Amino acid sequence: MRRAAPLVFAGVVLAVIALGILAAIDGRDRGGAPRREVFREKVEGPSLVLQGVDFREIRPDGATVRLQSERASYAILDHGLSARGVTVVLPGTRGEIVLNAPLAAWDMDAGIVRLPEGGRAEGAGGWSATVPDARLDLPARRMTATDAILSGPGLELEGRDLVWSWKDGTMTMDAARGRVLPGKVVRRHA
Repeated sequence: MRRAAPLVFAGVVLAVIALGILAAIDGRDRGGAPRREVFREKVEGPSLVLQGVDFREIRPDGATVRLQSERASYAILDHGLSARGVTVVLPGTRGEIVLNAPLAAWDMDAGIVRLPEGGRAEGAGGWSATVPDARLDLPARRMTATDAILSGPGLELEGRDLVWSWKDGTMTMDAARGRVLPGKVVRRHA
């Protein structure tokens, strides 16, 4: 009878581990990992729950996009990544653009990253944009947002329909209202 007790204990431990793995793969673990349901999408099939994610994707044009996240959930059949505590690093014409956001949903087939709770992007030369929601189009290499606060050397603007193209280094915005900060204006020297 003494030999049966260790075998039963080992069997129980293996069963608990197996249930934990199945729950993580099936997406039923409610331990705080982001879910596609947060983005109001239905995901079919298994998903992987990941912690401490550092993901790099090399786009067909050779540009490297990097996504870091505290926690992420990858939908295997849909090729979608939902992440929390996100930093996205994008290659710009004058250096990297670093975007921080609380949540992100990446459709890896289409190359679209949605930021439903907004975020802040900072680029070279002191330019930054704060947005309540945004969409990154990786193939086109641009970020769009319905509303934005755009700031740069000596300038702060608030407007709508921001388009930040990191491919050619341009930014456009409609209905821009703002102010010039004379003490911070960058002057060109001849």
